[in-house]
Order: sequence, then C-alpha cells, then structure tokens
Amino acid sequence: MEKLRRGLWKFALEFSFIQDVKGFQQNVMVKPRKFFSLCLFTVFALLAGYALAPAQGLVVNEVSNGPAGAQEYFELVVVGPSTNLNCGPVDLRGWIIDDNNGDFSCGACAGTGIAAGHYRFGLNPVWAAIPTGSIIVLYDPAVKNPKVPADDPNDTSPADGVYILPTSHATLDGSTTPCAGGNIPLPLGACGSCTGNATYIGACYTSGFAGTNAGLRNTGDAAQSRRPDGTYFHGISYGDAPSLINGGPDGLFFPIVGTTRYFEFLNTTNDDFRSISNFGSGTVASNGETPGLANSVANAAWIAFLQSPCLLPVTYLRPLEGNAENDINVLTWTTATEINSAYFDIERTADLSEEFVSIGSVNAIGSQESPASYRYFDMNPGHGKHWYRLKQVDANGQYLHSNVVELNNVNGIENALEVWPNPAADQLHIRVNAINANGLQLSDALGRLVWQPSTEFNNTIFETSVDIQDLPQGNYFLQLRTANGIMTKKVSVIHP
Repeated sequence: MEKLRRGLWKFALEFSFIQDVKGFQQNVMVKPRKFFSLCLFTVFALLAGYALAPAQGLVVNEVSNGPAGAQEYFELVVVGPSTNLNCGPVDLRGWIIDDNNGDFSCGACAGTGIAAGHYRFGLNPVWAAIPTGSIIVLYDPAVKNPKVPADDPNDTSPADGVYILPTSHATLDGSTTPCAGGNIPLPLGACGSCTGNATYIGACYTSGFAGTNAGLRNTGDAAQSRRPDGTYFHGISYGDAPSLINGGPDGLFFPIVGTTRYFEFLNTTNDDFRSISNFGSGTVASNGETPGLANSVANAAWIAFLQSPCLLPVTYLRPLEGNAENDINVLTWTTATEINSAYFDIERTADLSEEFVSIGSVNAIGSQESPASYRYFDMNPGHGKHWYRLKQVDANGQYLHSNVVELNNVNGIENALEVWPNPAADQLHIRVNAINANGLQLSDALGRLVWQPSTEFNNTIFETSVDIQDLPQGNYFLQLRTANGIMTKKVSVIHP
C-alpha cells in the first residue's frame, strides 16, 4: 500500500506539471487549496480505478539475450486479476510485447535500446480465453536460440499449457509504422526525457510479421508487456549506464550488461513479480536458460498455483449460451453458486478487432448455493454476426469475463427467403425464415402468377417443394412480402 501511495503522489505531482508548468507553480505557491484538491481528486480517481480494474495479463517470467547474435526470447506467464491470480481465462487479444519504449529511459534516447516497432497478440479468437499459468515463449525464427523447444504442432491450444511461438506466427501481429494520421506520441517516459519511437495508438499491424520488432540491445534494454490500450503492465530491464536506463514503473532493473545473459523471476522471497528481490540473472554459459519451463522450484510452485482451480465468486452450471430468434438474440446462463455477486454486464461486438461494449446489465442474486438461471434479450442486434460475453462484477468492484459466444442473426429481410437448387429442373425447394410474412408467389418474366402456396404460414417457418417439370425453361421470380419489405429472388428453370 505504501508503494501505491508513493506512486499516486508522484502521479499527482507529475500530472499537474505536465498539464501546465506555470499553473503548477501557481498552484503550489499561490493557490495551495486548488493544488491540494487536484492531488486529492487524482488520488481518489486512481484508487477507484485500482479497485475497479484489477490487473491481469502477462508477466515477463524470463528474458534472454542468447549465446550469440540475436538469439533472444521472451517468456511470459499468464496471470489473472490481482486478487485472484489463478482465476481466468484471460483475453490476450491485442496485448503488446515490446522492448524499451522510453518508459525505462533516464537520459537521451540514443543508445538506450529502443528498437523500432513492437509485437502484439492478434485479434484472433485463439487468444480470447487463455488459462492462467500458461507459459508463452516468443522467439525470432531467423536466429532461434538453441534452448528454445520445438514448436508444438498445436501451438495455439497446447495440452501442456506451454506455447512455443515464432514471432512470425500467423496469430501474432507486428508493427513498425503508424497508420495514416495515427502517429500519436506516447506519454513521457519514467524520467520525462524521451518517448522512444514505438507508437501504440493508431499503429498499423501485419499478421505473421517476419521482422525484428523487439530486439534486445546487449548493453541496455528492457522486456515488457502492455495492455491493448498501450498502458504498461510488467517489465524488467538491464544496462551498464543507469544514467540512461532504469527499472521502469516497477523498478525492476539489473545494473549490468546483458551480453549472453538471461534474467528470470525466481520467487526468491515471495510471489511478488513487481519486486526486484524476487528476480535473478545468470550467464548463458551457466546453462541456466529454461524457456518453456519453470525457472526454479519456487517459480514452479507459483505457476502450479496459477494453474490450480480458483475460488470464484461465481461458478457456472451452464456457461453463457445464445440463440438468434427472429430479430432478437437471446442469451442465457446458469450459475451454480454465487458469493457477493453484484451484477452481470452484457458486452457485445460486431467485429473481434473492435472492443466489446456494454449493452445492458442483469442484477445478480448476490449470494446463493443453489443454481440460478439468467436470461437477457438483445432486442436490436442488427443482422449478421455478433459476439457476446459477460462481465461478472462483484460487490467490491472486482470483475471477471466469461466465455465468448458467437451468434448470427439471419432472420432479417436479407436472409428471409431461401431457394434451392438454382437453376432447377424438376423440384424447387423453398424456405421462409421471416415472421409477419403475408405473401409468397412465383411469377414468370412477364409478371404472370405461376404458383403460390395454398396455406397460410404467417409467424412460422415455412418449407415446401414446388413441382416445376411442366414450367417452360426461362427465368422466374420468387417474391416474399413481409412487414419489413419485399424480398425477390430470380430462379432459373432449365430442363435436361
């Protein structure tokens, strides 16, 4: 808590300074009440964010410069929320992996190991729900470190929870340049001296990028993970010139040259991955590199804990499920038990490359030891594919996301009428998916009626087969009238 307090006070001071140097002087010297109010507001805002946005993501567990050249690798471990590190899965889509981008710099940018560009986990469903305790090793396939294991044939869903991936993997993205109009600089680095040249906001990405975006400079650099919005999560650094490079937001810094060295989380004292006392370093010659494996007995125990079942505030008897019913998407889920559960936010996106947004909420029972069923109706999803997930929020503001479900609502006017085969020779099969349909007919090219159903089918799914053997060859038009409009499909009749 003391570390948090110091960080908040530092943020409040720097925030005021960055906004307006002159205003900062006035606030301190002339208007202390105003300055104090600003700091107090900042502290409370950050404390609120601290409670409502639990940390979960990727810990840099080990990083190595390799025995020679650029034989480097990043080893990452997936962790859940700060109060439930073993509660997952975690959505890694868009998470960024980078070297020093300026946050670890204390002097001129030159020579501080800022490589152009960065990597990220692609906006791909395979990264949507990764179990906690998973180990992910990223390496440059052009100069593979001999200690890095062979890629798993199922490298995006490994049974052992260890992902061995070249940085050129199809589910990873690389970026070296921003999109047009997207060259937005990062905030000032930890020492306020430079920003580096990595741009996260508005960056352009290439899937399966084959370049070297996070190469490590031997005499000083950093390895870090960042959230999809570009904010820092975790990182460690090293260097022979502490006046130029530091330990970044967590102070995880080794004041030594990184040539043929590796740096690793050993859990020396405890499992705090933000304390330098729990990290160690060694030389490649000592044969201590362990990509894809635990770094020590204590590190293995920590990873095993992350992989163990967690005591969730909500356990599910049935996960989130859904059905597209006419123009409405219906979502259902059933909890087995609940402990101090507050509510469920329903989040939706029409594109997995975009953020999920909240479209509504359902109050939770709170605490119960028997099954409880929930249902939510998305009344206006629009037609086509949509993805949904639950954001289950506890009474204390902590939250976890559920599984993701995909629904495809095809009951709009665009998909209300199906007909096959087309062209047809003997039988024409027709299916009507629309509600409030009030007319179906088949006409020839001159508009003359040649067929219509003999029974009403309003508000029901209607299927039928039409004998067209006696119809002359040519083009016909099948027309469906619904409350949403008229749907017409051309049908070709061709006799052998």
